[in-house]
Formats: sequence, C-alpha cells, structure tokens
Amino acid sequence: MGAFSGGVSFPCAGRLGLAAVALCLGFAPSSADAGLVINEFLPDPAGSDGGREFVELLNTGPAPVDLDRVSLQFANGAIGADWATRWSGAGWGTLAAGARFLLADRNWQGPEQPDVEVYLGLQNGPDAIRLLDAGGVLDLVGYGPLTDPELFEGGPADLASGLSVARRPDGRDTGHNTVDFVVAQPTPGRANFQPYAAAATALDFDPPFLERSGETLRLSVVVRNEGTESLPAGPCRLAWSGGEVGSWWDDTGPGDSRTLTFVARLERRGPIELSWELPLSGGQDTVRIQLGSVQVGAAALQLNEVMPAPQTGQGEWLEFRWSGSRPGNLADYEVRDEDGSWQALPPTVLTSGSLVVVAQDSLGLSQWRLDNGDAGCSRCRNPSRILAASGWPSLNNLPPADRLFADRIYLRDSLGTVIDAVA
Repeated sequence: MGAFSGGVSFPCAGRLGLAAVALCLGFAPSSADAGLVINEFLPDPAGSDGGREFVELLNTGPAPVDLDRVSLQFANGAIGADWATRWSGAGWGTLAAGARFLLADRNWQGPEQPDVEVYLGLQNGPDAIRLLDAGGVLDLVGYGPLTDPELFEGGPADLASGLSVARRPDGRDTGHNTVDFVVAQPTPGRANFQPYAAAATALDFDPPFLERSGETLRLSVVVRNEGTESLPAGPCRLAWSGGEVGSWWDDTGPGDSRTLTFVARLERRGPIELSWELPLSGGQDTVRIQLGSVQVGAAALQLNEVMPAPQTGQGEWLEFRWSGSRPGNLADYEVRDEDGSWQALPPTVLTSGSLVVVAQDSLGLSQWRLDNGDAGCSRCRNPSRILAASGWPSLNNLPPADRLFADRIYLRDSLGTVIDAVA
C-alpha cells in the first residue's frame, strides 16, 4: 500500500543511491521524468467488472509525491479524448518514494486492502486512462486496439480478459505503452513481477491419467521465465509428495522459455499433485510452479461407453458410471475431445453404481431406443438416464494426419484433474 506522511516507507530509501533504491524495490529508474506512474490496472476482470477493477499507482522517484493536485481520468476510446475524472487526490497527502497507492472499484471484492474505493468504470477497451497534476499530464496509458494518438504513448498496450495491464518491470517508463506494459496475472498493491519467477505455458501428460499405481507418466512442460532476472542454469526437478525426478535447466533470460520432459513412476493411488522446482543458489528461495494433478487409478466417475459413430437418428452419446460410496453430481465434471474445449455436464444426482447417458440429441436417442426395443431396459439393474448436453465435442471417426487415433474424450473434475480418458 502507499506510505503517506507519517507512514511507513521503504527502508532502503535514504541509505542508498537512486539506482540501488530502484534495485531494492524491484524496478528500474524511468527513462522519462521520474515520478508518479500508472503501474498496473485491471480493466476487464474475469466475470462482472463491478468491485474487481483496480488501478495501482507507483512513485518511481527518489522523493515523496504530493497527491493533493493529482487526479485520475478515463476516456472512452469510441468517443475520443473526452476525459472524465474518476479520482482526485485532494486531502491524501504525500506518497513516499517507492510506495504504491491502490485505487479499487467501489464494493471491492479483492482480499487486498485498497487505499481508496472509487467508481472506476474502465470498460474493456479500446480505452485510456491518465494521471494529471497542476503541471499537466504525468502519465497516459491506452489499451486495446486504439488508433487515436491522443489516447496513448507510442502505441497502445495489449489487453486480455481476466488479466491486468502491468509494467514490466515495475515502474519502467520509456514513453511507449506497447513496450512498457504486458498482460499479467493481477497483483494489486504488490510488485507486478518478482526477480525470479516462472510459469508453465504448455503442459502435456502422457497418458492423461494412469489406470493403476506403478505405471509410468511422461510429462512435457514449457517453462517461461516470468521474472525480471535470468533464471540461472542448474538442476531442476519434477516433484510430488514422496518422490521426484531430476533434469537440467539452462540459463534462461526474462521472457524466454525452455521445454522439459520428465518420466516418473507414480506408486500411490488417487490424485497426485505435481510441481516443477528450480532451487536457486546462495540460500535464495526455490522457484516453483504448481502443475496440477494427475489421477492414478479409477476415480468415482468413469467414462463407461462412448458412441462416436451412431446410426441414423441416434446421435453421439457418452455414458458415465458412478462408483463413489457417497452421492455425487454430474455437474461437477466437464468433458472435451482432443481438439475441442471443455464442456459442462448437465446436473443430475449420481448414486453408487448408477449409469447416466449424456447425448448430443437426447430426444433423438430416446426415440431411437423406443424404436429399437430398448426403452425400459428391464434387464438392467441400473437403467441409464438420457440427459441433454449444453455443448457437444463432435467426435471424429477417422484419424487426422497428425495422430494415430481418431479422437479422445477427456473427463475432468472440478479441480481440473483429468480423471479418465478414452481414445
């Protein structure tokens, strides 16, 4: 949060030179005039915007900044440079060197404590925000596909739903929005990027789940350096509770990526959480990425049967079997095929041993069963229910040129763990 007159300021300020202060705080000195900048903002949160938008200001200079005559303004890119004031700093005193000031939308829903709640109404781009004081414009950031040069510096920043627009590194100001800002995970009131950090940008489990303990998993992961410093060469590992396998990490600069492959034998049943870890030398913290979980052994819900090539009028369908000792709900799970996106399953209560069919055309399949003498299924202990799907994966029947199988259906739970798959 911001450090005001009489508040707490950073301990490195006052003992070190400007360059050293910038290193301690995790941002480089501005190539433009040092001072107050828009450091990060979230114009298009995941879900509804109300109570989730924020703008973070950062004092990049060596001295406190007087907020009394500072204001934040917004411009709708569809209209042009018609600016509306969203916040005025009158009465807020000074912001210490290196300190942050967090403006959050009214009825703020984040866990962080904002410095002030105001109506932001940033909209989802192409739009712009700017900081003013009595001397003119302190900072201007345009975001989205803007064409009006009055609404950005150099070029507009990129925008992605659910991600913030953040300076990389913190406080960097070259006078070019496209260069200074990237889309990133929101970090209101905190540093946008750490010196040492990483993210998994692609992940492949082969097979997607293990049918029994003791089987071998081949995992490929693309790791990108998300920090502001190079990730140094050294041994890294794929780790889980009770085991790990190692590999070698080459020196990788900020923004660059490496592809790693691990082969692991997993001896325990159930969902097993995996992480990639790179220990840093000199007693520094280990860089760690949570990779999610792999299922070992059967889960409570299973794909029991797949119809990818139906007869006329039957439609494609998937049958599920519930073996859990307690009731469950099908709506807690999702499916997709090899080339498609995840589709929610319809809600229905599942009890031990029950079978349920989710159909591409539930009415057509029901009629098909009537026409083919399979309506009552009197011989079945647990007759199948036929449910309509809200979306359908459209199963391939012939293998495309780039793989040996026609299609594969994946089933995952509410935590995102693939618990079954049928090729």
